[in-house]
Amino acid sequence: MSSTTYRHAGHSVDIGQVLDNGPFTRAQKLIVFLAALSIVMDGFDGQLIGFAIPVLIKEWGISRGAFAPAVAAGLVGMGIGSACAGLFADRFGRRMAIIGSVFVFGVGTCAIGFAPDVLTIAVLRFIAGLGIGGALPSSTTMTAEFTPASRRTVAVTATIVCVPLGGMLAGFFSHAVLPLYGWRGLFFIGGAFPLALGCLLLATLPESPRFLARRRQRWPELTRLLTRLSRPTFADTNFTDEAEQAAERRESARCSRMAGHATRSRSGSPSSCV
Repeated sequence: MSSTTYRHAGHSVDIGQVLDNGPFTRAQKLIVFLAALSIVMDGFDGQLIGFAIPVLIKEWGISRGAFAPAVAAGLVGMGIGSACAGLFADRFGRRMAIIGSVFVFGVGTCAIGFAPDVLTIAVLRFIAGLGIGGALPSSTTMTAEFTPASRRTVAVTATIVCVPLGGMLAGFFSHAVLPLYGWRGLFFIGGAFPLALGCLLLATLPESPRFLARRRQRWPELTRLLTRLSRPTFADTNFTDEAEQAAERRESARCSRMAGHATRSRSGSPSSCV
């Protein structure tokens, strides 16, 4: 498809159609690769505690069951992080959701290397879990938004597979690092990797086009991004997102039906749809 397809000076351009029907450029592939790399680090840091526990049991002379709160805290953090990731991304952008998640689980993992007891590990695992849980939905959403419709399913599936890939790499890494540097070194080095990745993402990862399209003040940034993606537009182009607007119309209609039903059921009583 020719890039001139998107040159509608002074007219509206549907950002979803532009991304879905255009080519899968090298710039898009790089963005998808960065999102996948963040998920690899997600799976990597998420599994380190499992390889460290046997060493901690021997060093601290405690039972395996004593680490149940630490493991549970990590899972709780992951659940909360996953649930809140969408809200954070809608407010601050997909880019910051991914970068923030990577930095959170990187810092949390590094800090475990200083832990003096199981309770501290549990608290830090909860913090790391917030980032681990938030990275996956944010990264897969970014992958979906930057991939044309014809390749989206394959790209998203391949990205999700990066979670067990990260866990597998954590196994090889632990086997090499634990005998040399112990469990503290395992967490120091293991947490340093996502921190380095977070710095790389800060320098290279762009914001989601759909997020930019919803904010008129950031349309110049969106225009520059689309040019990088081989989808040039004029400076005075107006951007819309028909898919999101259709979803909003469906939600508005649903709320209207619910309000009408509530009014008929409870005459005169106010009703709302949140």
